[in-house]
Amino acid sequence: MSSLSNLCLLGLFATSFACAGSTAISSAPALATSAGPATAPQARNSEDETNSISLVIGRNEYNDDWNPVEHINSIGLEGTIGPGEGWEFEWDVDHGSDSGNLTTSRGIFLPTTTRVDAEHTRLTLGGRHTWKMEKFSPYVGTGLEAMHVRLEAFGGTDRSNTAALYLHGGVRYDVTPDGRWYVGLDLRLGGLLGTHNVDPGGVSTDLDTEYIRAAGLVGMRF
Repeated sequence: MSSLSNLCLLGLFATSFACAGSTAISSAPALATSAGPATAPQARNSEDETNSISLVIGRNEYNDDWNPVEHINSIGLEGTIGPGEGWEFEWDVDHGSDSGNLTTSRGIFLPTTTRVDAEHTRLTLGGRHTWKMEKFSPYVGTGLEAMHVRLEAFGGTDRSNTAALYLHGGVRYDVTPDGRWYVGLDLRLGGLLGTHNVDPGGVSTDLDTEYIRAAGLVGMRF
């Protein structure tokens, strides 16, 4: 009878040991699964970029009032503050200059040639609407601009300041996979409803401020 009891006790002990072992083995994969692989850092996304700044190089065409300095090359900076799509705040500042010779004739006197030097500096503030289309971002904008002109001719120099309106449109193209760097083109009609009056060397001249600027740009979002 004692031998039978001993066998029963040994069977119960073996069964308990087997159950405990199987529980430990089944819990091991769960622990490994819960640890899981480390999360990789997320790549930079252009949608996270909210502001931008661009180097702008352009050609400004003024009307015949500016002859012989109606073609002014300029360089400047532009920027935007906003979500990169929809409405954004924009600013632009540029400076340009040109030189030429003006031939004039007064009465019976022989024609004379005068050197003319012109400079402009402009600051614009306004808004634009941008559409995001894969790598392309077309936009249109408008706003106000403050214009400063310096004209040197006929042995004298004069300056003029005025305010005007502008309209423009363009497109940006992302050149990097993350969309941070881009190139673009911009066409601007500016100087609307403005006038400069300059009097270099005692010769009064009214200059129409309207101009067309075609420009290329390269910039980054940040």
